[in-house]
Amino acid sequence: MTVSSPNNGSPAADTLQDAVPMFKNLILAFAGSVGAVSPENFVYNFDLGQWGLSRAPGESFTTYNTRVFNSGIWNSRDQAAYDLSVDGSAALNAYAGRSRTTRYFSWETNATTTGLISGWQYPTPTMNPVLQPIAYPYAWPLKPGLGNITGRSPGGAVTYSSAWWANDGIVPNTSMNAPTGQGSAAYTGQATTPGNWYRLGRVSGYDHIDITGNLSFRDVKTFYRNQAAFLASQN
Repeated sequence: MTVSSPNNGSPAADTLQDAVPMFKNLILAFAGSVGAVSPENFVYNFDLGQWGLSRAPGESFTTYNTRVFNSGIWNSRDQAAYDLSVDGSAALNAYAGRSRTTRYFSWETNATTTGLISGWQYPTPTMNPVLQPIAYPYAWPLKPGLGNITGRSPGGAVTYSSAWWANDGIVPNTSMNAPTGQGSAAYTGQATTPGNWYRLGRVSGYDHIDITGNLSFRDVKTFYRNQAAFLASQN
């Protein structure tokens, strides 16, 4: 089961260099929330030892976090950010395919509303402020945001249309369903079969951070307990 997952990537990852400061600040904010007093108490390693980016003994988390995000790895395809892009996801999906013995389920989250005149998708007032600059639909001469993305992905895998505009702050809703070409069906209580994708629904008003239960006033425990029970019923 995927929840808010970029199964077809996100245009937000296409301009990762622009988004790096946002990710850096988001991780520091999360570190501060779980470290209670100071983010320096946060015990985390980005697992980038192959790049020589392991956290050094005694190194503060702030310094470590800055060193990681100032690294040249973000210009490489040998990291998850490329896999999360639209072109990277297309390549990954073509390589991995799907299992004929596995049932697939997906959930969407959405935190945008449709503009009355433009038809663009605007962030809801409750969307996390960190995500709003990514989701906002900017007018020319500024580059479009997720809410009005147009043109083609950098590698040409996708031509963006209005179907890509509704989002949860960082991932378009259309990307949260089955990978392109694999097809999916809305789940309405029918018997499910291996090898197929089923769309379980949309959690409206929840952004990409809300659904994790971190840095949010949302309580998602009941949601995930229900999903665990649902998956258990599929055996």
